[in-house]
Amino acid sequence: MRSCCRRQWKQHPALFFLTIICFNLTPMRTLTAERVEAEKKDEEPRCEDPMNSGLPECRAVYEEQFDAMLSARIKGSVSKRKDSSIHVEIWNFSPSKLQVFWQDGSDEGIDVGEIAINSVYETETYRTHTFAFFDEDGRRIGKLTMYPECKLYIIHPMDPKAESSAKYHEVLNGRHEHCPGHTDEATKWKYELWDD
Repeated sequence: MRSCCRRQWKQHPALFFLTIICFNLTPMRTLTAERVEAEKKDEEPRCEDPMNSGLPECRAVYEEQFDAMLSARIKGSVSKRKDSSIHVEIWNFSPSKLQVFWQDGSDEGIDVGEIAINSVYETETYRTHTFAFFDEDGRRIGKLTMYPECKLYIIHPMDPKAESSAKYHEVLNGRHEHCPGHTDEATKWKYELWDD
């Protein structure tokens, strides 16, 4: 059989090339036919399949997922094109001077300054930026995440004597005007110091 085919191919070289082409195209036709059948069954493209991410119907889904992944990767960072900056005040009524670190996604964050006791730290920032606060001994006392509806954040005193200071009550009363969401018990937690 083999020698027969070889003789025919030697006598008719075009037959050899035609055979090779047919063998190469047959699996492709089968795959293409299977794909066409599958597409007929599923009228809508499956956007869960990453191979379909280039389809116009699926592009919006993947762009949303990519934006979410990017925001999660760069903790607290958002596109400056979409959000305008917000001016915030962070008051320190803790018993220690605090070092402020913007959480940029790295382990340590970026040192952006300090807040003295009973003083304010003012900054221009963006929605969902997070700042971590460390006392003089290097212990993290917590984090604050910024929201556009709140322009005033308070790191509360740990001493009952400090809670009675006039400055603390003045700032506390001003929070109703500068952070109206803080009065809502359901969302109040967003504007308070937190830790992982």
